[in-house]
Amino acid sequence: MTADVGSDLVGEDELLARFIFWHKHLYADGTPKLNAFMPNPARELSMTRHLQLTENEIWNVGRAVGAVSGRMLRARADLIAMIFFRLKLRVVATPKPDNPNHADAIDWPVDKPTQKAIAQEIAAAAGPALPAPPA
Repeated sequence: MTADVGSDLVGEDELLARFIFWHKHLYADGTPKLNAFMPNPARELSMTRHLQLTENEIWNVGRAVGAVSGRMLRARADLIAMIFFRLKLRVVATPKPDNPNHADAIDWPVDKPTQKAIAQEIAAAAGPALPAPPA
């Protein structure tokens, strides 16, 4: 399954960036903890598609996201969308005015223990996060 820019469903082979703003969401070796992948109260996990972005542009999006809420970008975890589909989540394009490549992982279960189990599997699949380069 592949998707183009403008498609609602993100292709399973697409790379997604999950920005990490809190040190407490990273282990000492840089591996993301499961809390870095917990959905928000609306049961969405915000990410950015790599689609047509350079490395520098991806980092700039992350810095801009952090600036809106006064948070400093610490790291980024890159994941292939297929991981979410295998966990029975969907990844949908949800463009924002300041981030046309924004996407959300949706269809999270309601109960926290199941959310944590899914987030743990995502964290394990992510491997070490990329530390944010100096601005």
